[in-house]
Amino acid sequence: VDMPMATSRLCAGLTVKHKPCNRFVSQNVRQMTARATPFTPVPASMSLGFWQRSSGREVPMRCKTSRRPRCRGMVTTSAMGGVTFIEGYEAAVSTSPLLTKSLTSLLGFVIADVVAQILSKSKDESPFALDLARLGRTGLFGFVFYGPVSGTWYSWLDQTVLPDQPTSAAAVALKTLADQVLWAPCLVTSFFAWDLVWSEEAGLEQLPVKMQQDLLATLLVNWTFWPAFHLLNFRFVPPGDRILYINVVQVFYNVFLCWQAAKRAESVGGPASKDV
Repeated sequence: VDMPMATSRLCAGLTVKHKPCNRFVSQNVRQMTARATPFTPVPASMSLGFWQRSSGREVPMRCKTSRRPRCRGMVTTSAMGGVTFIEGYEAAVSTSPLLTKSLTSLLGFVIADVVAQILSKSKDESPFALDLARLGRTGLFGFVFYGPVSGTWYSWLDQTVLPDQPTSAAAVALKTLADQVLWAPCLVTSFFAWDLVWSEEAGLEQLPVKMQQDLLATLLVNWTFWPAFHLLNFRFVPPGDRILYINVVQVFYNVFLCWQAAKRAESVGGPASKDV
């Protein structure tokens, strides 16, 4: 739009009945024209859409790669228009944290136990002949106990241990130490108790014997694997994604346990123990 031309047309279109009024309007229009900033047309490659700030005003503009406005606080979409898995998971955690972490642990424990059962079978056994009862017990432990309790534990760690510097070297070291010294024994003991409750041959009264026989050995194996992964966990993984990260690592931990059992079997010249 040519502002001087529009101004002249406006002045020419004014009636001549009231000259003082016409003179007053004409002067004000000229002043407004002098103060007006030059109009810059929007390039053809851009159209209405995203809101950007320009000269203190909201100027509508749209990115040419998307016709859909982006809203702050909502899940963003990828270039193909789909929501990524991590974005969807984080949205689910923010909406239903307890249920999402419980379901994550259910799936993670089931996959980890399937891997453990397949790797611990001998050559004469079918790798797909799974113990479904054990699989169900393990998945239920992840859903009922590990998901809710571990989620609460890690939230407490993040809120208690240097919350102003959560990814500093001191905070990461202290969280890893607390996890291995406090949480790992509680988790192992709880899993022993859960397994004994469902066992037909032994009951919960055998828990002290089980702890005396296997607790220290299990923790020693645990301490050779998990500290390195928890250093990465507390340094780089967002708090809402910790349970997902740990359940993924749990699969590799079961592979590590089976490998350790195979090494022990080779050293004594016998079959690998399935109780890993």
